[in-house]
Amino acid sequence: MKKHIITLSIGLLGWMGIAFGQNEALLQLARPGSTAEWLKVRPELSLPAADFLQALRPALQLPVADELRISSVKTDELGMTHYRLQQFAHGFPVRGLEYQLHEKDGRVQLANGKLVAGIPAPPPGWMNESKAVVKALDAVPSTSYLWLDEKATAQLRQRTENPDTSFYPKGKMVWECADLRKGYSPDNMQLCWAFDIFTDDGRSATVLLNAYTGELIRKIPLDIHCDPGTGNTTWNGNVTVNSDQSGSSFILLDDCQSPNIHVFNGNDSASTAFATEYVDGDNVWTNTSAVQTYFGLRQSWQYYLTQHGRDSYDDSAANINGYNEAGFISSSGNTYWSNASWSPGSQVLRFGDNATATATDDWNSVDIVGHEFTHAVTQFSAGLQYLGESGALNESFSDIFGEMVELFTEGTMDWLVGGDRGAIRDLSAPGNFGDPDTYLGTNWFPTTADSIDNGGVHTNSGVQNYWFYLLSQGGSGFNDNGDYFEVQGIGPVNAARIAYRNLTTYLGPTSDYAAAKDGAIQAAEDLFGSCSNEVFQTARAWAAVGLYTSDALGYDIAIDCPSLNAIHGLLLPYSAVALNDIYSDCNIAANGTLVSFQAGHHVVLRPGFRSGDDFHAFIAPCGASSAGLGSRSAVLTLPGTHPKPTASVAASLQCTAYPNPFSGSFRLQYDLPQTTEVSLLLYDQTGRLQRRLADRELQDSGFHSREFETGNLDDGVYYLELITPSEKRTLKLVKLRN
Repeated sequence: MKKHIITLSIGLLGWMGIAFGQNEALLQLARPGSTAEWLKVRPELSLPAADFLQALRPALQLPVADELRISSVKTDELGMTHYRLQQFAHGFPVRGLEYQLHEKDGRVQLANGKLVAGIPAPPPGWMNESKAVVKALDAVPSTSYLWLDEKATAQLRQRTENPDTSFYPKGKMVWECADLRKGYSPDNMQLCWAFDIFTDDGRSATVLLNAYTGELIRKIPLDIHCDPGTGNTTWNGNVTVNSDQSGSSFILLDDCQSPNIHVFNGNDSASTAFATEYVDGDNVWTNTSAVQTYFGLRQSWQYYLTQHGRDSYDDSAANINGYNEAGFISSSGNTYWSNASWSPGSQVLRFGDNATATATDDWNSVDIVGHEFTHAVTQFSAGLQYLGESGALNESFSDIFGEMVELFTEGTMDWLVGGDRGAIRDLSAPGNFGDPDTYLGTNWFPTTADSIDNGGVHTNSGVQNYWFYLLSQGGSGFNDNGDYFEVQGIGPVNAARIAYRNLTTYLGPTSDYAAAKDGAIQAAEDLFGSCSNEVFQTARAWAAVGLYTSDALGYDIAIDCPSLNAIHGLLLPYSAVALNDIYSDCNIAANGTLVSFQAGHHVVLRPGFRSGDDFHAFIAPCGASSAGLGSRSAVLTLPGTHPKPTASVAASLQCTAYPNPFSGSFRLQYDLPQTTEVSLLLYDQTGRLQRRLADRELQDSGFHSREFETGNLDDGVYYLELITPSEKRTLKLVKLRN
């Protein structure tokens, strides 16, 4: 396996241009192997947050013009207190950059995040806000700005308990990375006007303008959508519906608890202004699409509440408003209905109906509703911006927890995003839909191409999706780097606990895959202990997808000799502890100060290693009874379970196709247990219907063999669905050139 090593000196050079050996304050504060972005505190230090902040400034050599201001403080269920710090430079916030402190029993144990120190002072002469907002609105043309919507404004004022608030964009001055390809550095930061512009047509965006010229630096979407597709929706049987009586009828408002859950009829409009109430005369609801959306929202809320202790998406019991049969505006300005979204400005969830008369192709299966609900959770936790790697993580967390809502609801999961109505992604095999399963590997989308899908957010999500699948179910093989991996599954419940803690505790707005890897391993340590099998498997699953552990995480450690010698030269004790292996070729001077290596598996002293009498090496297996043996996966009954309806004949419906791959035609063979209606639908890998080979044909029971010509179909991957009233089977077909 490749070892990707990040040393403390390299991390600080990337931030501030200082070498490890030149900063004694940092040596006194950080454990060996720490990086500036992932700083573990020396175990002999016991500093509360206020004192740690005082020690942190000289350790990171922050100039006087740089400040760290506390933006939030939260104590979690493990008794750890987490401080989020916003960086300011010359009085202006540095957008997207946070630093976090993690305190337990009055002692900061860990600090992590991103900073850019030493941004030059901005010259005077920036444009005023009134001129800047005009240019910002030019960047988001719309006829449906939310501040013009009286109903949306009234809801905002009710939600915020502020009678004077408005959606009209208010500017603030921020520092923004000017060129994402060059990364965050002092000479690549631009002072900008930032505006959040909210619309009712799916075009909401954060607009960043050069504060001096008004030039558009970046536009980041705020309305977060899934990819559209087609297919069938599988229902969840009869469910309890809590509604509210209005006159002699009932509306789909569940106010039996806080938060309230309210589902409106979007009437196929992209604007909520045209929404109306769903109404039923006897509280026995027959509008299956409306009830499906209500049920999905209720299950999403219940999943987060019962499994993670989170009350609604904001963790403060915010009311949940859903718009079913909603419309969306395409980039060309046309209205379409094949989508689902979370709108962070108006804080509503929307679900399209494909503009058909049937409910079986609506965008509101439980995993899709859970996906959109998780976008709301992300907004109120890590705040991952919808761009590049952070945007891919945003999408991935929604995919992961959409599947967990499905498991919570139905007692099983198919690992397919929207699988019930036509899958658009596969967590168990991302390549099936052209997504990567290895970081920077096959199918990886260039994140610098931010004009296309915001840098591949719906594609590159496949990497963390596959990590979650492997951590849950286990697996072995070779990744795109040629590295062999073997992961033992810990079960989806425990894997989800790790993912949730990472999302809500360790990640920030611009976190990338490296940060997600570090945060997940730290989350596993918090939840299960540093010697647990769960930590080992979390690290191995990340290595399987091409993200290898660094010294800071203490799984495999290659000793950074200059760092060791700098600490040793100050007569400070040096101790490296690895869960797995330690490698070293250092030449350690004898000066009477202790140097110790402790590994769970191997201490490898390579050619060139030298030491004095005060060097000690230990093999201390960490959790030997669990590493590589039985998992401590939780077994629990999930409340609110509603299994999918099944038919007695489902198990006997079999089908196959050959040749596969095929060129001009293929033959489909299937066996029907009884006379029934049959539909045969052929989709491409984006979920678009290409051929309707049979449409509710009444066919006799028994064996059937039919040949189909594919005509001018393009080469590629296709999915053939055989559908009866009681069952559906899907075959993957590949067409190649003649």
